[in-house]
Amino acid sequence: RERRKEEKAAAKAAKKAEKEAKKAAKEAEEAGKVVVPVSHLAIDDDATADFGDFEVIKSQGKSGREFSKILDLDAKVGETVWLRGRVANVRAKGNSCFVVVRQDTFETVQACMFKDKENPDESKRMLKWL
Repeated sequence: RERRKEEKAAAKAAKKAEKEAKKAAKEAEEAGKVVVPVSHLAIDDDATADFGDFEVIKSQGKSGREFSKILDLDAKVGETVWLRGRVANVRAKGNSCFVVVRQDTFETVQACMFKDKENPDESKRMLKWL
């Protein structure tokens, strides 16, 4: 009975060591990954536009961006933040556009875009694209 307990404990320790070795190997692999910049496909063949349809990322690289949660936005008023979510609704009228972004189940935020007086052509194209 004692011998069986010892064998069981040794097997458990070996399994734990194997799991930790796999975890360490995975972390080393992640650390060695190259940061691949995320690019987009510009509309109207204009490579200077900062908007358009993004290429499929497939989790092959990291953008280096720090994404915020919608729940944490109250603490970041006045700051520029990156959000990751799905577009729930888009309403555009005239020189303005409103986009509702949703994260998880209930968290939503509304972003707005207005035609820029300093750069009206590019902002008008972006409003049209949205």
